[in-house]
Formats: sequence, C-alpha cells, structure tokens
Amino acid sequence: MSSSKKKQLRKEQYMTERQIAEKKEAKKLRNYTLTFCIIIALVVSIFVGTVLSNPIKNVMYKNTKAITVGDYTLTSVDVNYYYLDTVNSYINQYGSAISLIMDVSKPLNEQVINNETGATWADNFMESVKQTIKSTYALYDMAVKANHQMSDAERQRVESNIATMQLYAAYYGYNNLDGYLRAMYGNGASEKSYRNYLEVASMANSYLTAHSETLDYSAEELLNYQQEAPYNYNSYTFVACYLKAETFCKGGTTDDKGNTTYTDAEKAAGLIAAELAAKQLAAGEYADVLAFNEAVKALEVNKDKTQVTTTPYDDVLFSEISTLFADWIVGKVESDDENAEPTFEERKEGDMTVIPYTTGSGDTETTAGYYVVRYESCNDNDFALKNVRHLLVKFTGGTTNSTTGVTTYSDQEKKTAKDKADSILADWIAAGDLSENSFAELAKKHSEDNAAAGGLYEDVYPGQMVTAFNDWCYDEARKAGDYGIIETEYGYHIMFFVGDSETTFRNFMIKNVMLNEEMDAWHNGLIEKIELTVVTLKHIPLDMVLNH
Repeated sequence: MSSSKKKQLRKEQYMTERQIAEKKEAKKLRNYTLTFCIIIALVVSIFVGTVLSNPIKNVMYKNTKAITVGDYTLTSVDVNYYYLDTVNSYINQYGSAISLIMDVSKPLNEQVINNETGATWADNFMESVKQTIKSTYALYDMAVKANHQMSDAERQRVESNIATMQLYAAYYGYNNLDGYLRAMYGNGASEKSYRNYLEVASMANSYLTAHSETLDYSAEELLNYQQEAPYNYNSYTFVACYLKAETFCKGGTTDDKGNTTYTDAEKAAGLIAAELAAKQLAAGEYADVLAFNEAVKALEVNKDKTQVTTTPYDDVLFSEISTLFADWIVGKVESDDENAEPTFEERKEGDMTVIPYTTGSGDTETTAGYYVVRYESCNDNDFALKNVRHLLVKFTGGTTNSTTGVTTYSDQEKKTAKDKADSILADWIAAGDLSENSFAELAKKHSEDNAAAGGLYEDVYPGQMVTAFNDWCYDEARKAGDYGIIETEYGYHIMFFVGDSETTFRNFMIKNVMLNEEMDAWHNGLIEKIELTVVTLKHIPLDMVLNH
C-alpha cells in the first residue's frame, strides 16, 4: 500500500459517516462550498514555541493596520491567522513530501518559484490569503446586511474549534489560550481576536451555503441544460487491455540485475508486433466479454508468462473515464474541422477499437503501445436516489497501528457493539411502533452519528457511503419500512429504509453542475466588487523557515 493511501486511511479512520459522504461528494460531484475553511491542524506544533511573547509587540501588532477590505480593517494579528493557517494547510496537504516541493530550511520569501515575475513561496501564500480575505469578507458583509443568522450547529462548530485549541494549550503547558495562540500565530494573538476570525469565516461559509440552498431548477431546465452533452451524466461499462510495445520486443540484452534493454530496431519491431496483435484482437468476433478475455489470454506473449490482461470498467461515470477512451466510448466522430459541431454515432455492445498510447509531446512524442477497447453498455443513471435513516453504535477501544494510524478492534470489542445494537433494535421492535418517526426518535436518543437529524440521510447516491451502507440502500429488494443491522469499519448500523427520493441520480448530477456554475459566477462577482488594499505586511512572517 502506498504512503498516500495509508495517510488517507488514517484520515478516514476518524471520520463520521457524514464526513465521509461530504468528502466523497466533494471529490465526485463537488457540492458547492467556500474554498476557504478554518483549519485546526493536527500538526500545529510546527509553530508552537517559535514566537516569544513581547508585551510591546503585542500592542503594536494589535494596532497595526495590515489590510483593508471593503469597509473592514484587518490588523497584523488578523492577517497572521489567515497566513499561517494557509501555510499550515499546505504543509498538511503534502505531509513529508513538502520537502520535495520547497526548501524547508530556507526562508519562504527567498525561494523564487516564478523566474519571470520573481514571485516567491511567501508571495504565493500571500496571494492566496488575499483572495481568501476578499471572499470571506465579501460574503460576511452580505450576511451582516441581510441579518443572516448561523445555525446552532454552525455556532457549535466555532465553540468546538475554540475548545480544541484550549485542549492543545493545556497539552503544551500554557496557562491560557492567549499564550498558546501567541506561540502559534505570533505576538498580539488572543482568544478574542481568534474567535472573531473563526466567527467571520463561519458566517461567510454559512451565508454561502444558505444562498446555494435558495437555488433550484425545474425539470425542464435540467433537461434543457444537459442537451448539449447528455453523455456527461451517463455511466459506461467497457473493458480494455494494453499491449505495451516492449512486451512484444524480442532479443534484447539482460544485465545481472534482470533489466533488459533493446536496440532501436528491436523496439520498432516490438511496436509493429503490438499493433498487429491489437488489430487482430479488435477484428475478432466474440460472443461476449468472457470470450474476449479468453482471446487476450491466448495471445502468444501470454504463453509462458501472463503479460497482457484485460481491465473491466463497470458502470463508470463519464467524468471518471480516461480522456484516452472517452470520445470513442460516447461515439464521438473525429473531424478535421475544429469549428464543426461534434457528431456522434451510436455505440453498440461488442464494438471494438484500437487506440494508440503515446508519451511525450511534439518532436519527442512516441507511441508506447496500443489499447484494445470493447464497449459493453451505457447507463443513463435515471434512477431514484435513496432516503435512509440509521443509528450508529461505534466500536470502542481498539488498537491503533503507530505506523499506519489504522485502528483495529478485537472480536470482543466488536461483539460489545453488536450486542448493544441488537438490544436497541430488539427494544424498538418490542415497543411495536415500527414507523419512521419512532425510528427517528430512537436515532436521536442513541445514534453516535447524525443524531440531531434522527439519523436521516436524503438523496443518497451510489458510492456516496461506505460499501456495506451503500449496498444495503441499493439492494433491489429494498422497500420502504425495511430495517436491519449492518457492520462497517465504524461499528454497527441499525438501518431504516425511508424510500426512494423524488430526485434521480441523473438530475442530481445535472443540478450540481448548474448550481456550481451559477454559484461560481455569483461568488466571483462578489470578489470582483470588493476592494482590498495592503497597508503593510511588515509583521507577517514572510521570512518563515518551515523546519525552524
């Protein structure tokens, strides 16, 4: 397993079902949200202890105007919150690989990353900060003028962030949060100004979300929007195999480490052989995909050692298909006229093609091999999403691997959670009211995830939730009122199926795209209108050294 995959598993180990869902949706369908978010980094110790508190500087930083944005003035203290969280976020994103991207022993403002402009890493981070401040205060200003109010949950997140910082302060031996914040963010930092930083950003996020929720589209608007490229919302099933030219090379010279090199002539012959084999495969007639797989297995190069295999792509969203295959999969007809409207031919089950795979570009472009692709089917995704409630009983205890960060649970620990889930379900059944309302009340009382909403998840789309959760929701036999228990890596879920949503998966995707476009235009318009002026950045640690 790659280090990046292990890191991902570590992160997901501590996520709730809702967080997993939001993370996957952001990756797959990008439900609109503000690009800026408050980051309470788990590696905040990077900055701890790097700043010695100075009473005079505390006052100076608090009273030094650093940036004005619209009608608001940000002090050096305020800007440092944005700047250091931006840097910290970047470090967290790349982890130990950060040293491959920048020199962690050299000041950020001495590392030039654009030779034409002379821009440094510090400039890069500061530009990001300016855009974040413009975005945040443009939204915050609108929220204030509209008398927008944050929800209880949003306000609670601010309090949770403050509480988290207080825990860190105690852990690192600080008498109060002010001292810890100064160690993290520099002179002048305090709980009062930090809370304001959180509240402004949270209000901006809240208003952005509220505005997005006011947008809706009729069935006719959804239908009209997707006419230009309807395939964008389809999923496709196909199979491909790659015939690498080197696999078909003969001869060569092998060194004592087992590495084989080929002459240019041998490479050219291998490429011709790979192309011939690919064309022969594509020209074959196969009763089904299994027969095609057998033909691939029977290739001469697979006689002594399997070197060419097929890769199935089952119900893959168009957006996730490699650009190498995408045009052919949807039947797009190539045209020499770049200005001509694209035309399409109907793709049928069993259609096959050969697609060259090239590396490099321009004069250095070379063909490395050929893909043989077999088309199977298209799914228009015009099916209803699912509404479901669940009650989560988490596993407790566990042993966390210090290397991978993955927590495993003993059979007894799992049994304890299962027994509790069984008992809760049995009591609910015994009470006799098996309605959705009674289950919602049960979830509010016992669930360790999404309890406030009675465990409700609406418009659950395929792949949004972890596998067992997803499969239970999308079981073809599932009907309204069904209930049961499933196990995931988080614990045991008592499930209750509410029923099909009124929204189809296809319309859900189309709406997300339309929403993103409209929100982008609206949000960018706000940013363009608000003016930002840098007064001074003399108290911003642009010369910071990351490994200090």
